[in-house]
Amino acid sequence: MSSFPLVSFLITLLLAAAVCTHGQEWVRDTNGNRVRINDQYFIQPAGNTGNNGGGLVPLAAKISLCLLGITQALPGEPGVQVSFSFPPTLIPPLPFSPVRTNFGITIEFKSNVCKDISKFWEVDGSSLISEEPAIQIGGNPRERNSRFKIEKVGEEGRTNIYRFTTSDGTVGAIPGPLDSSQLVLTNDVAKTIFFKFIKVNAVTTDNDGLHFRQPSVMGVQQEVERLKVRVHEHEKLLRECEALKAQVRMLVKCVSELERVLTQSPQESSVKERRKWSVKEDLILIGAWLNTSKDSIVSTEQKGGAFWKRIVEYYNSSPLLIGKVPRELGQCKQRWARINDLVCKFAGCYEMALREQRSGQNDHDMMKAALDIFYSDQNMKFNLEHAWRELRHDVKWCSTYLEKDNDKRKTADNPVAEPEERERPIGVKAAKAAEKRKKTGKEEELAKLEGLLEMKKQISKQSEVQDHVPDEDKRWCLFLVQSQAVFMRIVDRLSENVSFFQQRRDAVGRLGLSPLQKCTAALRMLAYGCAADAVDEYLRLGKSTTLSCLSNFTEGVIQLFGDEYLGRPTPEDLQRLLDIGEIRGFPGMIGSIDCMHWEWKNFPTAWKGQYTRGSGKPTIVLEDVASQDLWI
Repeated sequence: MSSFPLVSFLITLLLAAAVCTHGQEWVRDTNGNRVRINDQYFIQPAGNTGNNGGGLVPLAAKISLCLLGITQALPGEPGVQVSFSFPPTLIPPLPFSPVRTNFGITIEFKSNVCKDISKFWEVDGSSLISEEPAIQIGGNPRERNSRFKIEKVGEEGRTNIYRFTTSDGTVGAIPGPLDSSQLVLTNDVAKTIFFKFIKVNAVTTDNDGLHFRQPSVMGVQQEVERLKVRVHEHEKLLRECEALKAQVRMLVKCVSELERVLTQSPQESSVKERRKWSVKEDLILIGAWLNTSKDSIVSTEQKGGAFWKRIVEYYNSSPLLIGKVPRELGQCKQRWARINDLVCKFAGCYEMALREQRSGQNDHDMMKAALDIFYSDQNMKFNLEHAWRELRHDVKWCSTYLEKDNDKRKTADNPVAEPEERERPIGVKAAKAAEKRKKTGKEEELAKLEGLLEMKKQISKQSEVQDHVPDEDKRWCLFLVQSQAVFMRIVDRLSENVSFFQQRRDAVGRLGLSPLQKCTAALRMLAYGCAADAVDEYLRLGKSTTLSCLSNFTEGVIQLFGDEYLGRPTPEDLQRLLDIGEIRGFPGMIGSIDCMHWEWKNFPTAWKGQYTRGSGKPTIVLEDVASQDLWI
């Protein structure tokens, strides 16, 4: 009875094995022999797939770097040998067991490159889902992504053709680095690649397992690679030689230029680089020429070289040209010759325009007409207007034409203004004598007496004017003097105690607004009730600055004078004010009361009736009492 269960178990095991091996057959190499585990084979493309590459190799074998990809060798190369094995199980398989189709196996390259990395094939798990994951080395035979199946596709002659598959797709090829195909896992039938297995002959295999490194196969390729490296090195050297040649040519050019400068004549060495003249430089040159030519002591008693040397020294010493390259004598002389020539011609054109002036034409019209005349005569535009405006009032360039007075209505009340005569300048000898002459003691006393007499005459004239002024006007003048004193007292106190009213310098050293400007702006707004931007033309203050002046002025006056003029009167003050009112005919009066209405713009609607009068606009009443000496 005990043998029956054992027979049943054996029958069940045989039936299970038959079911499992249904649809499977032995994988065979190109010789028709079974492919066995632990034997070494070359995997090469086969079938009509259009792939003309060589056998499969790890990418590290092509570029001598430990990268993980799997690619194809050059056409005609067998590739790197591989071996097949079954995944680890509890019962190890027999050595050299045959491999079946549609059965999970692991594939391993037999190579010595990148010894620290596993040579088992695997599917790259780090790729995105949308990408086609690469087939690479470095796998673990215990992991699921390192297991592949061999499926039979067909036959090519007497050779079976196979493909590698997994549960996620089929092994295919895409263009990879170094103009070769790289293995990926794909579902695209067009990319699927078919293989055949060639048994490795142990006699013709190198020790490292790289068949294409044998001298008979790889020697030519290694030589080609070495020659390519040497060609690249030589090309790099040629490029460096070209750069060195360019530098040598530049150095030779610089040396020849230095030799030419050292061997040239002094006149040639004076020629410098041409620099344009700015408007500021033109004005400084004009001022230097005028000041030097109008020197009353030296005047024209000097040679041309000394004259222009003084002009150049005056020009280069100007503080407005600090940091710029100094001009030389030839440059200044040439520039002045051009300015003088063009300004003289334009002065003639301007005088011609004045002669043709019609009624209603202004200076702008005259300038436009003169520019048109200059352009028609010289066929060029006049671009030295700044120089002409600087020289137009000098004797040499001023217009000699005077406008004719066509007004025939000449009466005694409308006399004709005669042109003022120009004062003749002092002569050279007189200027030298005045410079050398020293005053004696008597001459100094005489000068003092003349000064005293002049002061006496001025005082007498003022007294005569005051005698003819009525008493009312005198009181008004006295009031003005007192008001000015009060105003200056306020300005002095504010400038001493309030930082806003202190005059300061800005970042470029210019003085800012003075205390007088700020206080005057505030008082004009308080006195006339004008807008903040109404004092712009008078005091040159903007709107925001004027409002700041008003705010700081009121706060400063209250802070500095509030204790004295805004406080409650003491008994002595009250008695003094009552005495003054009684003397003036108002017994019992302390001061004058007055009020003013200020419009309240943003008022609460609920309070409108309490703050509205006949005008219909809500206002606030300001009421105060002021004494005759302005105590509030």
